[in-house]
Amino acid sequence: MNINALRLASLRRLPATLHLASLRTLPATLQSQIRPESSTSLTWSYVSCPGKWPLLGMSVGQLTDRAEQMYGDREAIVSVYQDIRRTFSQVKEESERIAAGLIALRLQPGDRLGIWGPNSYEWYLTQLAAAKAGLILVNINPAYRPDELEYCLNKVSVKAIICHETFKTSDYYQMLCELAPELPSSPRGDLRSSRVPYLKQVIFCSKRDLSGTYKFEDLYEAGDSSHIKAVERLSTKMQFDDPCSIQFTSVGTLNPF
Repeated sequence: MNINALRLASLRRLPATLHLASLRTLPATLQSQIRPESSTSLTWSYVSCPGKWPLLGMSVGQLTDRAEQMYGDREAIVSVYQDIRRTFSQVKEESERIAAGLIALRLQPGDRLGIWGPNSYEWYLTQLAAAKAGLILVNINPAYRPDELEYCLNKVSVKAIICHETFKTSDYYQMLCELAPELPSSPRGDLRSSRVPYLKQVIFCSKRDLSGTYKFEDLYEAGDSSHIKAVERLSTKMQFDDPCSIQFTSVGTLNPF
């Protein structure tokens, strides 16, 4: 979407008296796409241009379901270094189980879920599961040090975080314990840290038992039928313009989507 399209999409947020004045700042080709019902109202809120195809009015979770219906047994993702291959049907089923597990951990729609680590199947699956559970995924730079992580977690009130064990020379569990020394002695899912007060659940993509944390594999079995039904209900309620991602770049800039 280019800058003119963004300006059109933003018109609905302007006071009615400013709509027509704002329209005059757009190129004539874009003005022709707007059909006001009267001098103070518009019928269009979203415009897709340039290009032939309009934007799809679907959430990330709904697109996952659509892809499964269209491509089913075709290969959706391959993680070579992990020796993992999944079809679209498998991705849908696993993302729903992870979403149910996140709901079972008492995460609610609108909560921020952090992901901290390199590219992996778990990262990909978490993106889809978070969308299905109505969570906002906070993508954390894998090179962050404890002070940068603290800023990130507190800036957007991250409630749970999914981490890998290591990235290059970084030991994520060690850094989390440096940031939140209460973690090793905390019950799983009930972290109470003075420096990161919003963070409650820590989940590691690890085979090891790390004190105070869940394993990513635990999420597959954490949810029951009631949590699966909750995921199904959310799938029908989510809107395509609901927030789903916040990204922290290498310079610490916050980019909400």
